[in-house]
Amino acid sequence: MAAVAPNAPPVAMTQGDFVALWKRITPREYWGPIEAAGGGYGYEEVLSDAVVFARASQAVVRLDTDARLDTAPGGAYAEVQVEITRSAAPAEVLTVGEGSRLRTEDGVEFLVTQGGGAAWAAGENSTKTVTARSVRQSYQTNVRAAAVTEIVEIAPPGQDSAEGTLAAMNPAAATGGAPDMLSLIGKDRGCPRWAGEETESYRERIRRMPDIITPAALRRLVERVCKPYGIAYRLVEGINVGLACGEGACGDGGTTLETVMGPGPHGRGLVFAAIGDISGVLNEHTGGFMDDMACGEGACGGSAIAAEAFYEGLNDSLRQSVLGGVRPFVVLEE
Repeated sequence: MAAVAPNAPPVAMTQGDFVALWKRITPREYWGPIEAAGGGYGYEEVLSDAVVFARASQAVVRLDTDARLDTAPGGAYAEVQVEITRSAAPAEVLTVGEGSRLRTEDGVEFLVTQGGGAAWAAGENSTKTVTARSVRQSYQTNVRAAAVTEIVEIAPPGQDSAEGTLAAMNPAAATGGAPDMLSLIGKDRGCPRWAGEETESYRERIRRMPDIITPAALRRLVERVCKPYGIAYRLVEGINVGLACGEGACGDGGTTLETVMGPGPHGRGLVFAAIGDISGVLNEHTGGFMDDMACGEGACGGSAIAAEAFYEGLNDSLRQSVLGGVRPFVVLEE
């Protein structure tokens, strides 16, 4: 599997990736004969299991990308090429035109697109290809090859002689289908999609939402929590994933936790990563400050902060920034 840049969207592992992983973690003496023997000796089970794991990996990636403003799909219909075979040739002309309905055994429906139909001359007996588009926008409309087998309705109507003479089959999988997750994100933030609005225009409009997600607004949110306790803070935009690596561990050459946080009484501070819900404190970067916080009410002779109330307030404030699609790092210093 190819290396992924720190800021790049996650990439699902493929069947080939999992087969390669299986080979890396098992002795060659074990998998070599199985692979060489081919079918009947268990290799087909390895391949089928790898397909299952690849689908699971794809599902995990979708959970991540669908929830991100920058990568959420704006809705798309799947397209598929379907071969229509006329097995008998009545004397009538036949047309499978725009609006003809095709379907899989699982009930996923497709409509022949404008200009994507086909016509047979009187007495013609042959196979022709039509282009169809899914009725709904969903990942589930990206059906496998040979899944589209039913001809539900032929357009234009009135071609009764075609009944029982046609068969359908898609030689390749349908592609391009995706749900409109971007509109769901927009609704959550009080920014519904306008009728006919293009996906990227809508995405940009969500980015330019009102003050609740601007840096100044984020600063006010955090200040309401930090100021009463006299805690200094800095907001660091979390676009660079390398910020969470520390010491340049991500290899991106960008800013690390060390350079962002700078020197302090303990040499380090606390970093909250507002990704979804607050994932917690990165304990390895807390130094002695975390110990002081954990004491609460100054019991350890350190900070007089009630840790539970402080974390709860900061969590609620930063969650509002997450709803705006902004993932800040809040750096706290004693």
